[in-house]
Formats: sequence, C-alpha cells, structure tokens
Amino acid sequence: MAAHAAERQRQRVRAAHRRDSVLRGHADQLHEIAAIEGRTERAEEARTQRARQEACAAQFDSETKEELRRLTGVLRAAATEDPRDVSWFRNALVDDDPPTLDDVVAPPRPEWAQYAPPPPGLFGRRRHERALVTARAELDEALARHDRMLERGLAALMREYEARSNQKRAAHEAEWDRMTAAIDAADADAIGAFAGMVLAASPALHGLLEGGRATYENAGRELVLEIDIPDSDVVPTTSGWKYVAARKAVEPTPRRSADAAEVYAGLVAQLVLAVLDACFRATPARTVDAVSVNGHVRTTNPATGLPDHPCLITVTADRATFEEGLDLLHPKLKPKDCLRKLGAEMSPHPHDLEHIAPIVDFEMAKYRIAHGPEALAQLDHRMDLLAMNPYEFERLVRDLFTKMGYDTWRTESCRDDGIDAVATKSDPHMPVECIVQAKRFKGAVAPKEVQALMGAMTEKPTATHGYLVTTSWLSPRSRQRARGQRIHTIERNQLAAMIKDLLGFDVVISNTPPPGRSRGDDGSRESPGRTAATGRRPRRARPQEPAGEEGAS
Repeated sequence: MAAHAAERQRQRVRAAHRRDSVLRGHADQLHEIAAIEGRTERAEEARTQRARQEACAAQFDSETKEELRRLTGVLRAAATEDPRDVSWFRNALVDDDPPTLDDVVAPPRPEWAQYAPPPPGLFGRRRHERALVTARAELDEALARHDRMLERGLAALMREYEARSNQKRAAHEAEWDRMTAAIDAADADAIGAFAGMVLAASPALHGLLEGGRATYENAGRELVLEIDIPDSDVVPTTSGWKYVAARKAVEPTPRRSADAAEVYAGLVAQLVLAVLDACFRATPARTVDAVSVNGHVRTTNPATGLPDHPCLITVTADRATFEEGLDLLHPKLKPKDCLRKLGAEMSPHPHDLEHIAPIVDFEMAKYRIAHGPEALAQLDHRMDLLAMNPYEFERLVRDLFTKMGYDTWRTESCRDDGIDAVATKSDPHMPVECIVQAKRFKGAVAPKEVQALMGAMTEKPTATHGYLVTTSWLSPRSRQRARGQRIHTIERNQLAAMIKDLLGFDVVISNTPPPGRSRGDDGSRESPGRTAATGRRPRRARPQEPAGEEGAS
C-alpha cells in the first residue's frame, strides 16, 4: 500500500536527521577541541573525537549493509517461511492475555496500621502485649479473607476469559471453515481475497508490497495478481560510510547508478518469485493450476509530472513447472535467470521505470471473470457456442469485431495457413489489419495453434496484429508464447462476457475443466499427487492433440 512507501520515506528522513544531528555534534566538538589550550589536551580530545566518529561511521555502515542484505535476501526469507495456507490462518488466532490478580476488583489489602493497638500507658504494658497478639490474629484473618476474595475474583475472571476465548476461537474457525469451502468450490472472490491475505501475512514481504488486486479465472484455474512493488528509491543511495581523517568527518560512499539499477532489478525478480511461491504453497492444487503476476510501480512520470502506474515485470507459471523444476533455496539460483526460464518479461530498464505490456490487462478482467462455468451451465436454454455450425460461429465472431470498431471482414478461402479471417480498420494515419483465428475447442488451446497464427502473421507482412478467439482457454505456455508476438487472445469466459456486453445476449459454452485434475498445455489430465517413492510429482505426459472441433470461421 502507499502507506508502506510513506512510512519508508519517514524512516529515511528520521535516519537522515539523526545522522545530521550526530555529524553536527562532531563539528561542534572539533571547534571546542581547537579552543582548548595545551598540545597534550588537544591531542587527547582529538583522539577521543576520532574514536567517536569512527564508531558512528561503523554504525552507519552496518545499518546500510543490513538494509541491502534484506533487499537481496527477500526470496530466501520468503521461501523459508511456513506456508500461509488456510490451516495456518485457522490456527493463527492469537488469544488475549489471561487475567491476573491486578485485574480483580477488591478492597485494598489490609495493613498493620489498621489493627495496631495504641501505645501503652505508664502501667499498661501487659495489656498492650495482649492487644498486640489479638491485633496480629485479626490482621492474619483479614489477610486470609482478602486472599480468598482475590482467588474467587480471579477464578470468575478466568471463567469469563475462557468462555470469551472459546467463543472467539469458534467464530474464527467457523469463518475459516467457510473460507476453505469457498476456496474448494473455486469461488473467485474468496480466492482473490485469500491471495491478498497470504501476501499480507508474509514477514519477508512486509513493507515491500504496497498494494494490488487479484482475480481468479475458473476455466483455466488461474490466479491473476497485479501487485504494486516499491519504487527504485527503495535501494539505498549510499554503499557505505567511512571516517575521512583528512577532513575529520564521517562521509557516505555513494552507490554507483549501475549498481543501484542491478540491485533494484534483482529485488523486482525476487519479489515476483516470492509471490508465485507463496501463492502456489498456500492454495490447493485442485483449485489453482497457474498463477500470473504483473508487477507495477506507483510513481510520478517525470515527463508529465502526473501519477503513473507502469508495469515492470509480467509472468505466468503453471504449478507443475514451478514446483518440480525450481529450487528457490539453491545458493547458485539467479532470480532473473529463473524468471527468464519461466518465460517472464521484464522491463529492459526497471530502475528507470520503463513500462512493458502486462499479460493480463485488468481493465479487461471483468470479461475474464464475469461468467464462471457453473453460472453458464445454468443457462442451458441459451445458445451453446460449441453446438453452433462453423458459419454461425463465424458470423457471431464477425459481429463481435464489428462492435469492437472493425470496419470490414474478409473470410480467407484457405484454412490451413492459420488464418480464418482478416478484419481491418480504415484509419488514414494508422491503418489496422488484424488476422483472426477462431477455435471452437473443448480442451485447452495447444502452443502449436499459437505457432500457426504466428506463422500466418509472418506470411502476411501488412498485418498489424493477430487475434485468437476460442471457446476454450489457453494454457500458461500458450499464453506466454502469444505474448510479444502482437497476438491478442479472447478466451472462454472473456468471449461469453464480451458477447453479453457488446452484442446483448447470453450464451453457453458447454465445456469445463476436469475437476480435481491438473491440465497440461493441451488440456490433457494428470494427477496432481506425488509418488510415494520419490516424494515428487509424476513426470508430465507428452502433450496430445486438444479434444474438440475447430470452427471454420
């Protein structure tokens, strides 16, 4: 949240003020030393002052290096934390402190002054001794009564405390039982809210994630996160502090801009990997099969002076690849190379906040989650896109592109080159020619279908971009391959929601992911369990052809 950035800035200002105050004190002491008469006294004072300044330099240097160690060790710290799954939250309730004797409301404790007899007279010494014995007995009895009153009061408070604690814990556990049921039922709102709780509960990420939002797409069992990472000013501008004898002063060692940029790029990569790891470890495999993360920064655009929210990194990872193919705690792991292996795209100059296009545009997120498969299945009296003939489906897609602002639609006669149609926009300044590939599939769209569209765009150099419209969903690998190739995708839920929003009627798409299974890139199923012998997940099967019928649109 923005509060983290403000708090971090306040901490830095306080640290700078503290350092300035210390350094001003050093300067004042130097003036005092210069005013002292006598060479021996001045030398002794100078040695004392130097020792004091060297100690301050060592302290400042240690603080700077500790801050840098935290920034470069985020991934390891996060990966060694306990998984923040629903059972962790269910058991994480912190009870209030139990009552003590100080909480019991009771009269003041009896004191000897209340029972002591008056001093004896000239001849009353024996009578005074008997009165002392009686007074001590009465005090002991009063103290015993007071102690019994305290014990009874404390016991009553303990009964109330235990009843209150049991009620609070029962309500807490019931709430998390409901959350668990909602997550198991693939409730998009519950999964999105739970992902936010997982990241907020991580001590390693505290203060480094400054906000964000999440969605969940049922058809692809994909959790999509947009996180706000800190600005480049999170990296200390100094690499250390030292005492300079020639100037008798404590001075900072500036950090080179190239080193600061390298530290910041590494921090961005670590944060994204830590978020992926936290989400995969916290969510059940039967519910979340893939996680997409877009890392944004809330900053001010120096060219305009206006608030800006550029995306610096974007990645999609499936569970099997992330859990089986990575060792995040290996000392030789390089976070940026790890993300590159996952197919991530990072800003070429993250320290300069250079923007890249995210995988999932959250302005289009409403289309991805507007209709889950369960809701669409209830509309069985509506049109089923998978039951349409190819020409009806082509006409429907053509009408959709017309509503999106495209002027003409030309159906290609050849169907084996990855092109179903060409849509254009007549703009004298920037004409648009879009290659459209429509897929009426029941299973996931395999990477080879994306490759076919990429080949068709290569063969048609006038094409500005491509569209892959499918009644199914793209696997993470297929979506990753489409990125960077000027290919936009309209997938199952998004297609149904856009038809409702732009054309004004509901449709059914009668395909759903197999429950309790993980999908490969082609929609094939595999068990998410681990083998008993190795403790690892089974090796992924070779991709097969996607089940379903491709439309002729």
